[in-house]
Amino acid sequence: MKAHTLLTLPLTRLLWSLCAVTLISGWSFALESPEDLPTVLALATGGTIAGVQNDPNDPARYKAGSLSAEEILASVPGLSKHARMEVEQFSNVPSTEITPEDWVRLSNLITARLAQRDDIAGVVVTHGTDRMEETAFFLHLTVNSKKPVIMVGAQRPATHRSADGPANLLSAVRTAVSPDARDRGVMLVMDERILSARAVRKDYPRIGGFGEGQIGVIGHDGPEFLYRPTRPHGVTRVRWTLFAYSMSIGESV
Repeated sequence: MKAHTLLTLPLTRLLWSLCAVTLISGWSFALESPEDLPTVLALATGGTIAGVQNDPNDPARYKAGSLSAEEILASVPGLSKHARMEVEQFSNVPSTEITPEDWVRLSNLITARLAQRDDIAGVVVTHGTDRMEETAFFLHLTVNSKKPVIMVGAQRPATHRSADGPANLLSAVRTAVSPDARDRGVMLVMDERILSARAVRKDYPRIGGFGEGQIGVIGHDGPEFLYRPTRPHGVTRVRWTLFAYSMSIGESV
């Protein structure tokens, strides 16, 4: 009788432990089910984040806007833990080829998608960094929505041995799904920093090259905001035709 009890007790405990693990695992899986995740719309415009090197040994020579939007997202498997991703290919060019007419089309597209789809938590725009601050500033003034719009890019092409695009994109999506990111206007997320489109500036073409306008950081638990921009955003209506745009460094538009 005693021997039977000694054999049965550990087995019973083992069975109860297995049941508990199964229940906990099922509960965790239900919490992280894709149906429960917020939806983020990714709009791809091209740039270095979609760039491919001509020579694997020469990272300075690459063609921007080579990868499709789907290929960019596929390079960041961790996105599925934070959001259900939808994607649209707006364009696939270097940012120096983005025109004011593109700004207007992109602004109208973002405003329309956010107005039509209550389920979209925010929008992430992948973009080349050379002209990212100009596009971001225009969208900041014209996109009429309190939902977050995040600009993101890369200083190194996607095929670089230490590409920064995937980490930047993950940070951008984590910011887009944060409730604290609402009503802050358009933001840039680069190098685990959150910068307001109102004041951001690209100082040099390497990691950490964006300065001014930092309003937050990406911490271990997600975005942490330092303050909220006080100037209004999304209130400007475009009533004119933009016919000239200087692309020269140092010249005013």
